[in-house]
Amino acid sequence: MKAPKATQRRSIFVVDDNVQLLRVLRHKLEMDGFEVFTSETGDEAAEFLKSGATPDILLSDCVMPGEIQGWELAKVAKATRSSMTVILMSGYVENGDLKATDTSDFDYFLTKPLKITELSTQLGALLSRPVG
Repeated sequence: MKAPKATQRRSIFVVDDNVQLLRVLRHKLEMDGFEVFTSETGDEAAEFLKSGATPDILLSDCVMPGEIQGWELAKVAKATRSSMTVILMSGYVENGDLKATDTSDFDYFLTKPLKITELSTQLGALLSRPVG
């Protein structure tokens, strides 16, 4: 009898200055089987990534307190691990916040208020891809 195939648990790094949203996302993502890391600022998140952390997915707000915003954090993430999936989210799209013409630094964009079902759909698609 063959031993069951081990499945590798996916990790996700969620960055948002809204503490309540972070709490909800952590709970939902842990229930979905993710190993979850969180940060409330882009500056702290960049340090985490530069320290050698390589989560499978970065889910980051675009506008946060501090020097480093989501757009810059996406660049740090891709420089750290080019295969990292980067999902950016913002509530300021209608006000012209989606200003990045170079979309090579992120894979998906979600509009806030965040629809958990939309996030789940995107993450479900990611789960079907092999861990790489």
